[in-house]
Amino acid sequence: MVKRLSLDYFKPHVGSSFFPDTGMSGVELTLEKVQSPAWAGSGPYESFSLIFSGPGHILLPQGDYPFRHAVLDAMSIFITPVERTETGFRYQADFTIAR
Repeated sequence: MVKRLSLDYFKPHVGSSFFPDTGMSGVELTLEKVQSPAWAGSGPYESFSLIFSGPGHILLPQGDYPFRHAVLDAMSIFITPVERTETGFRYQADFTIAR
């Protein structure tokens, strides 16, 4: 069972590998950044984004993927490709969760 998702849940894992189940073997995304939008305050919801980097040989379409991680519980994350970089693609996952 996944613990309560939050910015603090993911922050210690910046730089680590996440493995989305895409139906293709060996797809690995690196968690580059965990960020909170400038407008996020102390209201009833916590908003944050995860920024992942991935390889250049495959572009994952926007969608919901089951993710595995070496330490964290398995979870489903909806990612959107947001940028092509010199080395691959960057993806973003946005969360708004009740505190």
